[in-house]
Amino acid sequence: MLTDRGERPWADVADLIAAKKPDSYDTAVQLLIDLAEISRRRGRSAQFAERLAELRSTHQRKPSLIARLDAANLP
Repeated sequence: MLTDRGERPWADVADLIAAKKPDSYDTAVQLLIDLAEISRRRGRSAQFAERLAELRSTHQRKPSLIARLDAANLP
């Protein structure tokens, strides 16, 4: 279960983004959507938003990834 994996899902997102493949970006975004929902349920949306902002900043030169994040309405 995703909630039992601690920081590993964020590492998975980083690995998927590092692959620089459209399918990997799609999988990373889906994982982020799941993490956003878990964060919302746990009252940790602000922390999720901070981490996502860091991720966006780090990968700002990857327009395909940023477009996917925007399309998924991830802040």
